[in-house]
Amino acid sequence: MRKFIYLIIAVLGNGLGSAMMYESTIGMSAWGSAAANVSAISDAITPGLAFMIVSIVFFIIAIIIHKKVILYEIFFSLVFLVSFSTIMDMFIVMLPDMSSWSFSMRLLVNIIGMLVLLFSISIHLYINTAVHPMDVFLRVLQQDVFHNVIIGTYVAYGCAFLVAVIFGLLSGGITNIGIGTVLTIVLGGSIMGLYDRYVIRYL
Repeated sequence: MRKFIYLIIAVLGNGLGSAMMYESTIGMSAWGSAAANVSAISDAITPGLAFMIVSIVFFIIAIIIHKKVILYEIFFSLVFLVSFSTIMDMFIVMLPDMSSWSFSMRLLVNIIGMLVLLFSISIHLYINTAVHPMDVFLRVLQQDVFHNVIIGTYVAYGCAFLVAVIFGLLSGGITNIGIGTVLTIVLGGSIMGLYDRYVIRYL
């Protein structure tokens, strides 16, 4: 029961944090920026739907590379993906339009969103249930392809940014790559380490 509650917190936090960073328009996580730029090519593609599309494509790539199919893990990963993406879209609709806000206010929203997102990821990694498809792709690169955590991580980021750049150019301009993206990449590991040390270990 406790693990289920933590999973709900992880889903809600992932959705809220991503939505806050998206609405601030000054940068998201690597995969968030990829989804934002995919969604920019058509009004029919919401950021959450774009996240699902991108995640499923790289999830399939990870399964092909890993050469191992565990149906129940795939099912739960997809359930998490659909839940998170739907909730992300819901929060985007609920949050106010920040286009007229000052940069400092949008930066504050972005940082709070990042902290919420990283906390949710920390909880999700702690319970290790219904793993996000992008984390599956990351793990496959780290363990099966490069056998190196650092190289695998940066290649995964590179794939995300490549998607963001390609679709950003197709839509007429790259969006949601900025200071929020830099902060997430540079500080993400350290912040999650603090969460693990001072919060997650006491759950």
